[in-house]
Amino acid sequence: MSGENEDEVHWFRLLHNTGSTQDNYIMFAPPPSDAKFQTPVWVTNTLSHQDSWEVHTTAPMFAWAGRQYTTGESADKKTRIAIEKSHEVYLAKKDENDQLIPGSSTLHVSFGDELPDIKDGGKTSTKLGAFTVDIKKLPQDDGSTYVFGFGKRNGPGGEIFPCASIVANKTGEATVTPIIKLYFYKNHQVSEDKPALKTGDLIDFDNVVDEAGLIDFSDQGAATLCTVINKTDEEGNPVWHTAYTNDPPN
Repeated sequence: MSGENEDEVHWFRLLHNTGSTQDNYIMFAPPPSDAKFQTPVWVTNTLSHQDSWEVHTTAPMFAWAGRQYTTGESADKKTRIAIEKSHEVYLAKKDENDQLIPGSSTLHVSFGDELPDIKDGGKTSTKLGAFTVDIKKLPQDDGSTYVFGFGKRNGPGGEIFPCASIVANKTGEATVTPIIKLYFYKNHQVSEDKPALKTGDLIDFDNVVDEAGLIDFSDQGAATLCTVINKTDEEGNPVWHTAYTNDPPN
């Protein structure tokens, strides 16, 4: 779909108030608990003291398939995800009468050609909050590491960025249960020797989550905007102040 008519769901406004400059901030989602999912950077920006950054999600969710590769050298060596093909998905849910509304059809994914192939498989998902991927073709030892996962846009019509990734290591069905939350995290101070992270760079979720700022709209009623102020305490630890409101920014 073009994305031109996508509903804007939630807005995020980050205010950088730590006193430092050229800080690389990232946003990321928690990994699904179905299997060994990896956590890529969803979006990223570099801010100085008193700068602000606005991000907003749109309603559609996307399954995607692509490759994982290594970039950079020595201290700047990273593992990065590249989305090569995507497909909009709908998660199974219950209506106001507690009746199940099935999700998207199982997606048949084939790797090995120049680009992955993703097709509707016909069988709809009945697992709440999930979609199913069926790996039909997976080359072995061809030099590529094939991956799949789910992603979201930053703004209507924007590029689809990965929120979670998992290595495709066998054929057959796999369930993806996205966790609809996001975190802000101040990663490092950008320099010539240490550039900013990019979308798709893998991070260690367990190593960063305790110092990240969680944004969770699930218990905030009709709120559409979360304003987050990042400061540091007297010991230099990150502090995140969040405020939810019902009015998106102008």
